[in-house]
Amino acid sequence: RPYLHLPHHHHRPTLQVLRIVHFHPPSRLLLALHTLYSPHSSPAAYHTALAALSRAALSGADPAALCALGVLYYEVGVRGKEKDRESGLELIEEAAAAGCGEAEWKMGMLYLHGDGWPPMDTEKAMASFGRAAGLGSAKGLYRLWWCYDTGVGVEAGSQWRMVEFYERSAGMGNAEAELRLGQILRQGVHVRVDLEKAFGLFMKSAGKGNARAMFHVAECYEDGLGVPRDAGEGERWMRRSAESRDVRAMNCLA
Repeated sequence: RPYLHLPHHHHRPTLQVLRIVHFHPPSRLLLALHTLYSPHSSPAAYHTALAALSRAALSGADPAALCALGVLYYEVGVRGKEKDRESGLELIEEAAAAGCGEAEWKMGMLYLHGDGWPPMDTEKAMASFGRAAGLGSAKGLYRLWWCYDTGVGVEAGSQWRMVEFYERSAGMGNAEAELRLGQILRQGVHVRVDLEKAFGLFMKSAGKGNARAMFHVAECYEDGLGVPRDAGEGERWMRRSAESRDVRAMNCLA
């Protein structure tokens, strides 16, 4: 493949790119992407970072870097030209074939949204999320249970399996999974109601900055759901949720 040159104009790093590389242990790759996207990087630092990412990606020994490079092709483009989705998709597919769970997750997201390349295919999306989960990707597991929760790409009547995937994803520390599992346990969807466990999950998710979880923590304190009633704590958490821009909390304090 040709040596890669990203456009000289600056872009903010996409969350997907940073999450992919953040998942990968070598911090040098995370630093390289931050450098590539920072408007304050010198030309020398910029090209050094690009060379580091390119070498890691094209060495054949680093599927996560290959995936990150594919996302750059797909979402940003190279040499100041338009995005090259075909080349980007090829790199992401190679990374997935090499056993990168984050690449499988990305393929699933592309199939799920289907904005033209590749075309939407919910069954392929579901299969990619399943492979990603099997490779240890928390985001792949999250999307897998999301499919069961919403019925996307799964057989009718199989939504009960979502609880299993929520539990596995929450066990891996996924804040969204902790939130959703807490909601399920509070409402008793396909499981017995467990208010104390639901409150604990809301607290874990809130501790990771999830604004909606903060709102539920406030509700639990205000109504005594799974925790002793405490109006002061309820108000404190409601304000934290509102400060984090949760609409329901903002409406409650309006």
